[in-house]
Amino acid sequence: MVTLNHSWKDQKKLGERGVLHIIEWLYTLNSTTGVWDVQDDRKYQIKDIDLLWTIEPNDEEKTVEVKTDTYRTGNFFFETVSNVSKNTLGCFLKTEADFIFYYFIEMGQLFVLNTGAIQKWFLENKDRYNEKILGTDNLYQSKGYAIPIKDVPKECIRYHVGDYT
Repeated sequence: MVTLNHSWKDQKKLGERGVLHIIEWLYTLNSTTGVWDVQDDRKYQIKDIDLLWTIEPNDEEKTVEVKTDTYRTGNFFFETVSNVSKNTLGCFLKTEADFIFYYFIEMGQLFVLNTGAIQKWFLENKDRYNEKILGTDNLYQSKGYAIPIKDVPKECIRYHVGDYT
């Protein structure tokens, strides 16, 4: 049973807006030396990486996957299957980025998640949660889990901007 149906076009626009906000925010950080949007670069698309971010010292490069969300449920949504009929791995498990920037755009809240730590925790704990199925333009379905923010261990959250309860 599909619990929600999204418009692909609307989701793409939302994601693009989120990436622009994140780029602007990264440039407010004193340690940032550069940010590059690589969403359209096939080399990074296959790794589910949206941004390259260099920081001091020595212009150390970090990779970022941006997840933009509008919901006010107090949950992260971790996509595990992006297309059910093709059984393609979802972005949350597929990304090779150093960080997942989970951005609640309506509330101005950003969570910087350590990708390896959050993926490991999720795989060890996903059985505690119910899998959800989402639709996109009634064409295909994806699967994932709504995980309460309060359940995620602090060691998985590298940084947080904004208030949440």
